[in-house]
Order: sequence, then C-alpha cells, then structure tokens
Amino acid sequence: MTLGARLTLWQTFLLAFLLTAFAVISYRALDTGLRAELDRVLVERADHAALAVQAIPNLSIVGVSPGLSTGFASPGIYVQIVDEAGRVALRSTSLGADSLPVHADRLAEVLNGRSFYETESVADQNVRLYHRPIIRGGRVIGAVEVGGSLYGVEDTLSRLRAIFALIIAGSLIVGALGSYCLTHIGLLPLTRLAKLAARIGRARDLSIRIPHSGPPDEVGRLAFTLNDMLARLEAAFDSQRSFLAEAAHEV
Repeated sequence: MTLGARLTLWQTFLLAFLLTAFAVISYRALDTGLRAELDRVLVERADHAALAVQAIPNLSIVGVSPGLSTGFASPGIYVQIVDEAGRVALRSTSLGADSLPVHADRLAEVLNGRSFYETESVADQNVRLYHRPIIRGGRVIGAVEVGGSLYGVEDTLSRLRAIFALIIAGSLIVGALGSYCLTHIGLLPLTRLAKLAARIGRARDLSIRIPHSGPPDEVGRLAFTLNDMLARLEAAFDSQRSFLAEAAHEV
C-alpha cells in the first residue's frame, strides 16, 4: 500500500470517528432533552389532576371526576384517576376505549406515597407513564396515572438516525476523495525527487543535482540534503580516481 493510500485511510478513519462521536453525542442530548420535556409535561398534568381532586373536600373521587375529563383531552397525553381499590374513576377522552394499565404492585407503591415513572405499551405504542398519589387531609385517597405517547420522540429520533447516517456516509465519501486528491498533490514533490534520484542512479553521473526552487520546507531540506550527499559522493569518487591514477602512474 502506498503512502498516499495509508494517509487517506488514516484521515478517513479520523473523520469517521469525529462524525460518529458528534452524531452519538447529539443524538443522546436530543433524546435526553425530549424525554425530559415529556416527563415535565406529565408531572404538570398529574399535579393539575391531583389538585383538582384534592380541592374538593369530603367528596369521593368518583364524585369529582366527571367534570375533569374535558380538561385532559390533549392528543398524545392520557390521564387516568383510580381510587384506593384500583377502580378507574376517570379516563381522559384521548384514551378512547382504552385505559392505562393498573398494576396492583404499582398502585401499592403510589398508595404508600411514592411517585415514579415507567414505560409501557398501550394500544400498540410505547407510552411514558407517571404515577402520583392523590392526598387529601394527609391521607392518600387514590392515584393519578398520566401517560405520554413516545411516538413523536421515537419518530424524531428515527429520522435523526437516518439523517446522521446519510450525512456520515456522504461526508466519508467526499472526505476520502478530497483526502486522496490533497494527499496526492502534497506528495507530488516527493515523487519528483524520487524520480530524479532514480535517474541520477541510472545515469551514474554524480555531477547532476536535484533542482528545487520551492520554499525551504521539508521537501526543500530533503533536496538540499540529497544534493549535499551527491556532492560528497562526487568528491569522494574524484579523490579515489585521482589516487588510483597516481598509484598507476607510480607503478
């Protein structure tokens, strides 16, 4: 493999690493941000529902719930209120005929005063759930379940993955071609030096010098070093020929 090909490969690998790292960091940041925003909305809706029930004392959840259903009709957001026995007292209209899952172990945790998140499948789509207790007079009287569809988040992330894949693939192709061309151009002076040195070797004429009119960069220093070496070799061969000629004359 030539030096140009090796340099092109190394530059392409470096570009691929940088682009992949940028894509992964951006993807994780967006994923975290979208899910955090959804969690914030779920908490707001859960607090709203819980406060609406808590605001009316001495009335069961069932008695309060019917007037709340129209307040939580946002598409993609599902609200469900259950009593201490796990019976559904209210479902938001966005749920339609479906309902959020009520698990006995989760309900027991909420009735113990704990709030938490989880992700479940509801109506063939992933839903982010937030569970919160409803407290009235210092006693837990029920639970609020608020769900947010993850379809929008997952669709956005899926599109982002496709965009990143296209960008990385296109950038690598363009970068590899550009790197190869630039590397080829950058190595042209070295290629010319190698050809001139080979020509001098074939001609066996140490009086020939490598012409270089460029800046005193790495190539310029190499040309100077080769010319200096040729001058030393020429002087050494001239000295040797003179010595042999004198020795032959003496003999």
